[in-house]
Amino acid sequence: MAKKDSTPSTKTSQAELRPFPDEALGEYLRRLRLIRGLDLGDVSVRTPTVPESQHVSQSYLSQLELGRAQNPSRERLVSLARVLDVPERWILEKAGFSSGNAAETSDGLDPQSRRFALRAAQLNPEERSLLDSMIEGILQARRGRKRPSGSKS
Repeated sequence: MAKKDSTPSTKTSQAELRPFPDEALGEYLRRLRLIRGLDLGDVSVRTPTVPESQHVSQSYLSQLELGRAQNPSRERLVSLARVLDVPERWILEKAGFSSGNAAETSDGLDPQSRRFALRAAQLNPEERSLLDSMIEGILQARRGRKRPSGSKS
């Protein structure tokens, strides 16, 4: 398979490189990689191998792009941002990190809730409605369990 020139096109605008609101982390990483004309191996060899915490293997990047890798480390995401030549905060925020503190996001959600919301954004409207009904059922069940011991259902 022939590779494209790995030099970013001068025609690529900042707007094209920004993450889309409804785009999952993996989709965003893949889109950036393709815009840059890189294959999985190209990205992998450009990430640092020392320290190991910054290296992104070809197989791990594939898992990230497919949405199968959970909780990617901040260090690996920063390495990817540098290789893909975009601001670190764009990738970190897409992964549920804020640019300042790894435990918080700019919208006030913890990283796990943020990832859940990002994955829910990938659903179609009918699936989102079903998910909303399921969450409501869980919350109602929890409220039911918290009733005072003397009350009857």
